Amino acid sequence: MSDSFKLSENSLSSAIPTELGRLVAMTSTFKLYSNRFCSDVPTEVTALSRNVTDWAVTTGNSDLGSACSYVDDLARFPEIGDKGTTNIDYSHRDLAGTIPTEFGLLTDVTSFSLTNISLTGSIPTELGDLVLLQTMFFLSSNYLSAWIPTELGNFKSMKANFALDNNAGICDYIPTQVAALSGSISGWDITTGNSLGTPCCELLSDFNCLPITNLSTAATTDLDFSTSQYTGTIPTEAGRLTALTSLSLESNTLTGPVPSELGNLVAMKVEFQLYSNRLSSSLPTQLGRMTALTTLFELYENSLSASLPSELGALTSLASWLRLDLNSITAEVPTELGSLTQLTAALFLESNQLCGWDAIPTEVAALTASVTSNWEVSDGNDGIGTPCCETLSGYNCLPVGLPTSATTYIDLNERNHTGTIPTEFGLLTLTTELSVEKNSLTGSIPSEIGMLSGLDIRLHLDYNMLDGRVPTELGQLTALAHSLKLRENSFTGTIGTELGNMDAITKTFELEKNLLTGAVPSELGKLVELATGFSLRSNSLSSTIPTELGQLESLRTFFYLSSNEFCSDVPTEVSALSRNISNWLVESGNDLGTVCFGPTPLPTVPAPSPLPTLTPTVTCEAGEYAFTSEKTKGLTACELCPSGFYNICSASGKFSSDDRSSCGGEFGLWGFGCYFVVFYSSFVMPRSSHILLSLTSIVPIQIALLELTCTMTSRANLVIPGHMPPKHSPARAGIAPPAITRVLPAALPRARRAMPGSTPSIGPSTARHVEQAP
Repeated sequence: MSDSFKLSENSLSSAIPTELGRLVAMTSTFKLYSNRFCSDVPTEVTALSRNVTDWAVTTGNSDLGSACSYVDDLARFPEIGDKGTTNIDYSHRDLAGTIPTEFGLLTDVTSFSLTNISLTGSIPTELGDLVLLQTMFFLSSNYLSAWIPTELGNFKSMKANFALDNNAGICDYIPTQVAALSGSISGWDITTGNSLGTPCCELLSDFNCLPITNLSTAATTDLDFSTSQYTGTIPTEAGRLTALTSLSLESNTLTGPVPSELGNLVAMKVEFQLYSNRLSSSLPTQLGRMTALTTLFELYENSLSASLPSELGALTSLASWLRLDLNSITAEVPTELGSLTQLTAALFLESNQLCGWDAIPTEVAALTASVTSNWEVSDGNDGIGTPCCETLSGYNCLPVGLPTSATTYIDLNERNHTGTIPTEFGLLTLTTELSVEKNSLTGSIPSEIGMLSGLDIRLHLDYNMLDGRVPTELGQLTALAHSLKLRENSFTGTIGTELGNMDAITKTFELEKNLLTGAVPSELGKLVELATGFSLRSNSLSSTIPTELGQLESLRTFFYLSSNEFCSDVPTEVSALSRNISNWLVESGNDLGTVCFGPTPLPTVPAPSPLPTLTPTVTCEAGEYAFTSEKTKGLTACELCPSGFYNICSASGKFSSDDRSSCGGEFGLWGFGCYFVVFYSSFVMPRSSHILLSLTSIVPIQIALLELTCTMTSRANLVIPGHMPPKHSPARAGIAPPAITRVLPAALPRARRAMPGSTPSIGPSTARHVEQAP
């Protein structure tokens, strides 16, 4: 066997084979210099150098140490070696092969076109790092296949020309993150000539997809497809298997997002395992609905990104393992995870991209009391304690630490800012205008913005990705005089009544295209200075349109309430505004004209009947009557009847002025016995006229006398116990009557009292006359 091995000064390429390391008997010469070898020198080959006298391998092989694929790609696309380039255009050339992942390193690129160059394979996720793209992203007319990476949704700065058309192998769905770009990019075409909407499993032969779509929705309770070399995405149809108590899809090569439809698996109790795959995008908030889950929730070792949904804090029955480590999860851990107080076995969040001053809230840290052995949260999260803007690549955060005494105007519109609105902005109390519209800001509006007492021009936070509730503290900005714009974000919850206090605004009030719910507060009718526009359209607002909005009579340009869930009729006060407003959108996309169905009211339970008041029974002697007054402290007592007053309800036939016999009764003249019909002598009729009174001897006297009262009220000035005298009677005028007349039955037998609820019978009447009392 020769003692020398020489392949130097050729144009050999690719990697040096490890098999050359078997030449262990070589002692004289080993030369591979001046070629085009790439990758690393295998350790087996390097080991030969210990015994070889003349060793020459690395010299003239400048690509050693570089991936061979990169070397090949560099030959096709020389500009991938220029980290400062801003424009990539290799369109209409014969450069067949896959798209090099190294293009993702060219982070200064603003225009990118690889149209019609016979590209194959999938779109690399690394292209999502080209966050400064603005004018062009073209991959049209190639042979690309598989799904669209969610990472392309990072192109927040793009304004025009996004095209993936005429790639027949592009399949599955359009990621929501990518679809969200379409509203701000002109020249958008990603569906023409593609296979979007068709599962990649049905289209591409090298896919081994999960056999889920045809499973019985009612009978399938346990699904285990772990470690089975499945590829493709998790079908959304898995969300129909609502009887599932256990789902194991771990250790496959599944890609794409976790479908939000899995949140329908509310019977999930034992385990939910999707770890060791290639799943990407953010975790859907709907997973928080699996509140019966007790044992395993594991999605570690994937490519999950974005922040953790606070809804995971609803998994309060989870008692064993929660693992989300080895992903790319960012931002702070939501405080709601501190509600998982049943957790005892493990909490793993290590090796992510957690960041922020309060990345691990105290509520979450408190779980260490129960999770004592497998607590791995901080390791591999170098951004903890540091603002995310300073730790994550691709962040372009709003400035923090602006001088409070010198900052009077903030205009950071269309600057590609990411991250959240700093709470420190609340310290800038001399600022008269805050405008950060058309960026990619996330998170909620800090309540501290309500402290900007000097804000008297405009507050513009529109065209971002802000979420959460609109803080009621904005209602404290009562000096704001120009406009409030919060449109085209993802705000949720109801509109606070406090926003009606911003009644100095004269131009526009815009909350359209959010996710707001509930009724429109009537207090918004106080914004009477608005002259240009008022818009709440494209939300999920409901109930009736408040009539108070009809007070916005100064509006002239637009009034938008369309595409909500309003019901009933448009109030006439609001409809009247349309006469003076040039752009009126109210009726379309609502349920106007239908009955508003609110929540079903609880059944009305009638109040219990009051217990009867028990009064002690008192029997008075003849010539006395029973009475109750303050003097008796509410108790019943007996007192002598005044002379000349009689109880005609139990008359004895004795009617002299001295007779006091049996004057007590249920009804009395100012409290003395039964009702008397008493009237002054100043009749409307002549004094000499006689009045015939027809009374029935057996009719209860109180009923007959009340009927007589009704008959005589219009003909005489009457004084009736418990009633005021007629308006012009002497009694109302404070004049004492000259005489009192009294009804005198000549021989009236004792009247029979009617029992409660009975109807007295009317018998034949007898004539009686009236005489003047002494």
